[in-house]
Amino acid sequence: MRSRTHTLAALLMALPLTIAAQLNGVYTVNPAGGGNYTTISAAVNALNTVGVSGPVTIRIVPGTYPESFTLNQINGTSATRWVWFESSTLDSTAVTIGPGADSTTIKLLDCDYVGFRYLRVKAPDRGFEGNSYPTNIEIHHCVVFGYGPLEQDDAIVFWQGRYLNIHHNRLDNVDQGVGVGGDGIKTYINDNVINAKCIGMNVTGSSDVEVRRNTITLTGECYSSVPEENAIRLLSCDRPIAVTANRTRVMFGGKSLHMNNCIGTNADRIKVANNMFVHDPLPNIVVWATTCAKFDYCKWVDVYHNSALNQNAVLGTALDLLNDTNIRIKGNALRALSSAPMKTQGTPMNSDYNLFFSPTGLAVDQGWFGTTTLAQWQALGYDLNSLFIDPLYVSSTDLHLQAFSPALNKVPLTFGIVQDIDGDTRPLPFNQIADMGCDERVFTPPAPPRALEQWTDQEVATGDFKVYPNPVSERLTIATAEARTEGFRLLDMHGRVVRQGILALPGTLDLSDMPVGTFLLWLANEAQPVRVVVQR
Repeated sequence: MRSRTHTLAALLMALPLTIAAQLNGVYTVNPAGGGNYTTISAAVNALNTVGVSGPVTIRIVPGTYPESFTLNQINGTSATRWVWFESSTLDSTAVTIGPGADSTTIKLLDCDYVGFRYLRVKAPDRGFEGNSYPTNIEIHHCVVFGYGPLEQDDAIVFWQGRYLNIHHNRLDNVDQGVGVGGDGIKTYINDNVINAKCIGMNVTGSSDVEVRRNTITLTGECYSSVPEENAIRLLSCDRPIAVTANRTRVMFGGKSLHMNNCIGTNADRIKVANNMFVHDPLPNIVVWATTCAKFDYCKWVDVYHNSALNQNAVLGTALDLLNDTNIRIKGNALRALSSAPMKTQGTPMNSDYNLFFSPTGLAVDQGWFGTTTLAQWQALGYDLNSLFIDPLYVSSTDLHLQAFSPALNKVPLTFGIVQDIDGDTRPLPFNQIADMGCDERVFTPPAPPRALEQWTDQEVATGDFKVYPNPVSERLTIATAEARTEGFRLLDMHGRVVRQGILALPGTLDLSDMPVGTFLLWLANEAQPVRVVVQR
């Protein structure tokens, strides 16, 4: 029988070999040989088995790897000992992983300090899946796309997870872009491009949430019989929470933003600012209500400087508030086609300096208390400095402001939003009041005015415009190749604005009350003004 001394000696001799076998440094995966591993799974098996003694990078040479694998808790990882998986060329299209034997390509179970960058991952059911509280996980500059026979495919899902940083990825042809389950801490989802069928991102039960600068398009091809799209959905999340500078386009019902039971505090308010929410017209067969942004039972929320356009022909609002507490609605531009732009039920609010517009003439739907015009709403003490007028967005999918939008220079400096959706300084020009909506329009000085000349039909047809008669005594006709609504300014020769407004073009401008003289007519979408002479 072996003595205890011999057994202990054998263990001590084996210990240095175990430590030496732990991974530390850069390792290469190359199916052709010449590297450390021929498959990604072999590298994963080594990490799961022996752990690490320092920072590790697994570099994968370009190619297709029809694999799926699971990372368990890796011995030795820490804030200074990350494990990274990356393309050897740092090209997110060079390495394709999956599908493998498992319906999830990459599983993360209770592992810490693991990252993935510059990889292309197929998602037959899920591209990435985290469970048992993986912590300090970073995924960036990856492409994840739906693949395979299952109807429901998700790009990145963490049933539990903490300290998650998901940024600068492209997630394509999936049912859900990013999903994060309960009890999370520090969930950061920033700067991603997501093209999904039903849900852009869904975060439940997390505290410290950032959703910034994402571009999300939802096509509406949901697996459920009644599509309920949500570009951004936050459920039962806790402060701090920031949803800023996102761009969404929802093509088949649902919501761009849905926040339910999200809680801030007076000292740490939830921030929803500088977002652009676009909802396409729904097919005629679809009759359910849609809204660009919906808040249910939320507390201590600031909704500042967002732009929304709901083009649903039936029951489509831009902003919907239900039983919220301590919510502030300021500096927003809200346009709806078929309903009042804002709906509120049981929500006392601090609301002002907003722009509302709907062809219905209605501004606010108060649920059981009926629908009101802006004047009626103001009589109740709300939105005393707000406007009811078309904001003049650039287009039905681009909610930047035209040059002469009535939303320009309407919001005081007191709201603390110092940039717009593009990162431009707010307000512009400096030390003046800001624009309504997500866009702070950069002022472009007018070019020298056009000389008086005859405009030809060919020039009109190529996108120019002509004015006549010039000189004019009463009504000036403005001819354009296509019908459009456009802002205008009439300036005197000192550059002072003497009249501004909105024109339905082609159309006429009444100058009968203008004094004799020379003026500059500047249309919002024209690079330079035209000189107009008033004579009698």
